[in-house]
Amino acid sequence: MSSVSVTFDTNVFSHIVRPDSCKEIALKEVCVRIADEIVRKRVMPHVSETIFNLEGIERKDRQSYFGNYRPATSLQTRSTENPGEVCGTFCISPNMQGRPESNPILAEKLEKAREMGFRVLSAPRIGLPRSPLLFDSDFGPRTNEEMGAQQELFFKAGRFVESLGGGFVAAKAIGDKYRTTEDVWYEALKHASKNDAAAAIGEWSDGDSIATHIGYGLDYFCTRDEAKSAGSKSVFSASNRAALTGQFGIKFITPAELLSLLEA
Repeated sequence: MSSVSVTFDTNVFSHIVRPDSCKEIALKEVCVRIADEIVRKRVMPHVSETIFNLEGIERKDRQSYFGNYRPATSLQTRSTENPGEVCGTFCISPNMQGRPESNPILAEKLEKAREMGFRVLSAPRIGLPRSPLLFDSDFGPRTNEEMGAQQELFFKAGRFVESLGGGFVAAKAIGDKYRTTEDVWYEALKHASKNDAAAAIGEWSDGDSIATHIGYGLDYFCTRDEAKSAGSKSVFSASNRAALTGQFGIKFITPAELLSLLEA
């Protein structure tokens, strides 16, 4: 068969780039064989930037970090030819201050992914925390037209995920449960338990990861996540998977199923 484009969820990506970290013998064998197929160019591998931007903040640190996070803002003004008129440009960008140091294991995974030819998928949330590990080159070459089309579809898919109660909106619901005087929901995570805060960011990452995959129009989304503990609102619940497949044609696949497809 010809090559296929695949987005790997973090629970598969981690074992493909670092198979020695896998404790399950059968899964390790499958991931090693998938890695071989990547090297042979039969799989075009991708991973969402949310793995580094959001999940890259360790679970124990998410409560404090996101509870105190504010995007960086700047305002530039200039006078015009009209008396009393001033024009301005207001910018919102990721704020790197206060971000915990990157886990060296995650850095190793990303470096191995680069060697294997992984492309990182862009999740264009305004002011989204950005991992210092990522470089522009990790996203690969894209024209302005391609970027525009990908972003439009990303937000369309994101809104659909939210309409199902998953992804970003499920994370926001956790923050809103603890919200008092905070300006935005994620600041309220500082009042949440560490487990609730970690779950909120994980669900946000999962939803945006699905949206990036749809935005880029890739063939398969490879994951082991069945939402067994996250409940029916999770983007990976059976009902939400079915709805996403019906709406966008997304094809979910397990590592074993992907390997069987490649070796058929």
